[in-house]
Amino acid sequence: MVCPWCCNKTYFSEVNSYVKKVTTVFKLNADDTNANYMRAYMKSNADFLGIKTPLREELSKPFLLKDKLPSLNETIDVVSELWEYPYREIKYFALTILEKKVKELGAHHLVLCENLVQDESWWDTVDFIAARITGRVLYRLDHLQDKYSTAWNNHPDKWMNRMGIIYQLKFKDKTNQHTLFHNCETHADSKEFFIQKAIGWALREYTKTNPTAVQQFVAETRLKPLSKREALRLVK
Repeated sequence: MVCPWCCNKTYFSEVNSYVKKVTTVFKLNADDTNANYMRAYMKSNADFLGIKTPLREELSKPFLLKDKLPSLNETIDVVSELWEYPYREIKYFALTILEKKVKELGAHHLVLCENLVQDESWWDTVDFIAARITGRVLYRLDHLQDKYSTAWNNHPDKWMNRMGIIYQLKFKDKTNQHTLFHNCETHADSKEFFIQKAIGWALREYTKTNPTAVQQFVAETRLKPLSKREALRLVK
């Protein structure tokens, strides 16, 4: 593991300095063999540096310390600049910053998340953003939920639709059942694999809270076989 700044106590106050240090450390630990394997596993054209999760998390630690993180005001600029890099590992790091700041994020950060979802989209980044960032923000700022959920559900981009379906994954008994079922029903006829899978995943998660309601919804709704199968997987 190469990390020349692990012992540097200097606060990275400038966005460019912080981004440069993070990206340099990641690039120094690139592994072409791993990168080829990761691209094949993800079944996408995304670029990878080839840094496996345990090492990536270890490399990230010094930059995620409370006194090293960018301020809330710098967060959008830092995340946006990191997102310009093509490598998934750097994008994952950018999302981790947002997750670290999730209790402080507001509506304007949801706009940033929408932009990230639509840029170089794939399930890995979209699912992280939906369940671990936007979902948690809307859980806290419940009065905004209808506005954003409706926009995502009606959006022409399938990845925005997926976010609208799964953002409540961790809501448990606070799940807005009407919204969940409505968003699933809106896309019940979709031929997109990632939409069918999202519907099944969201409903399956809700069976842990209200299996009877999910069973009734599935029985009354013409879902695709994949969605139905995934939705009822945990129901005995």
